[in-house]
Amino acid sequence: MKFLIAAVVGAMLVASPVLAQVSPEVQAAFDGGRFLEAADFGEAEATSASLAMAAESLALHGYYLAAEDDKKALFSRAVALAERAVAQDANNPEAHLQHSHAMGRYAQTISVVDALSEGYAELTRGAIDKALALDPNMVPALLSLGAWHAEIVSAAGSLMARMFYDADEEQSLTAFEKAYALAPERNGVNLEYAIGLTLLDNDYCPQARDLLTAATTLPVENAYESIVVDQAKMRLAELECDD
Repeated sequence: MKFLIAAVVGAMLVASPVLAQVSPEVQAAFDGGRFLEAADFGEAEATSASLAMAAESLALHGYYLAAEDDKKALFSRAVALAERAVAQDANNPEAHLQHSHAMGRYAQTISVVDALSEGYAELTRGAIDKALALDPNMVPALLSLGAWHAEIVSAAGSLMARMFYDADEEQSLTAFEKAYALAPERNGVNLEYAIGLTLLDNDYCPQARDLLTAATTLPVENAYESIVVDQAKMRLAELECDD
């Protein structure tokens, strides 16, 4: 059952576009990889957009940079900030998506029993659905949806995934393909699409390799995308295709 918690947090590597409601101070801290600073600035600014970026910043710092003992507190704060972002503006799709990501990360720091009993599997998927209902072309949300399906199919098998969770390969591919069609030039899109393909079937390995290669060569515009490139290089080195 742990895969249900992990499924919604894979697609966090696509940087959100610059938001008009976020001050240059918040954006500059985020782009420079000063994620804790960005979180503090975003919380102080206290708009829905800045709170969502603050939550995203904490989730990124917690997952990639923080010491293990600090992760739970960082993710808990991220959840609280994302909830405030949603409360400020329930029509902000970014707020719902960052709520999903923050909950998913936090759920990984508690026991599987607690995560399931507290409903994190359903809550994280529900937040993705809310984001897409508000913006059907939201690329990071589409990637999250594709990852959700791919993780469940990979862990539970096609039959069980479809019977118990209404998850399947076709829905995963549809979400990934739409995200890629909307933003093929973004290295994070290439990375997350590739990860999803490797989860679904080894037959997709050559396509995944091409996507990972692209992710390592596309332009990097901020510290966030540097993380993407490092992840893509690591996964490319580990990938073994049969062809």
